Amino acid sequence: MFSGFYLFLVVLLVLFGLLARFGCRETKRPWLITAFSIPAAASLWAVARNRAAHGSEGTMILAAMAGCFAAGALLGEIVLLLGRVFRKKV
Repeated sequence: MFSGFYLFLVVLLVLFGLLARFGCRETKRPWLITAFSIPAAASLWAVARNRAAHGSEGTMILAAMAGCFAAGALLGEIVLLLGRVFRKKV
């Protein structure tokens, strides 16, 4: 049903975002991955929405990839935050 392109576009980029966020959790400022990926994805969506040449999907695919990476990084941020909250309560 799904082709390999959609697997790369959605699932792998969300996993890359999660891995980038979890990989940087021991650094001084691990939230920078999330803080930079969300505005980058938003700016790419703004550029892709106002493209000059119709029929060119390259910018939209790039924007979707950046959005999936940002979603994975944000999901990793939420998981780590919930882990800290529940660890302190127990």
